[in-house]
Amino acid sequence: MVIDVIGIVGSPRKKANTDLLVEKALEGVKATGLQVQKFYLNDMEIKPCQYCNYCRKHGSCYIKDDMNILYSAIEQSRGLILGTPTFYGDISAQTKLFIDRCYRYVEIIKKEDGGFLFSSRLPGKRLGMMIGVTGSFGPETFNKQIEVIQLLFNDLNAEFADRLLYTGTDFLPVRDNPDILSLAWDKGVALGQRIKNSL
Repeated sequence: MVIDVIGIVGSPRKKANTDLLVEKALEGVKATGLQVQKFYLNDMEIKPCQYCNYCRKHGSCYIKDDMNILYSAIEQSRGLILGTPTFYGDISAQTKLFIDRCYRYVEIIKKEDGGFLFSSRLPGKRLGMMIGVTGSFGPETFNKQIEVIQLLFNDLNAEFADRLLYTGTDFLPVRDNPDILSLAWDKGVALGQRIKNSL
């Protein structure tokens, strides 16, 4: 079965804030008639990148673990929804492990002036959406996360199509906020429609 849009949950907590928003966004995508699948990074065996540069020469990673499942899903996908909670003002450790292992997809091109271009080895453009949550800080908390996820989406040949950033979950959890759940669903629908219109 072809999976059109994958959802990746970078939180260790199921049915909590990040997971609920990713799930609701995927429900919105599914409402447009596309196929979706969700992955919990915390349930997967993903080893840290060893920066051995094997992927630079071979185009694949020598580590054999559950990232191979995610590689396959990414490569067939037309869209990606990545959700992460905020740990110490940044993405979760689970999300960082995943992102580092996507290094295999970046194409590094040296320019004549000595600078570098970073493009993707992945064929086929896809759309990317970020979901970020934080317990008690303001929206500035997401600045570093956005920068890192922009780099990831570039390497995955994904347009940074949308984002949903929710603050203050310590005071108003996602499950108690129907407005944010509705917004996540709406954004999922919009993402799914954009993908369908591009087919």
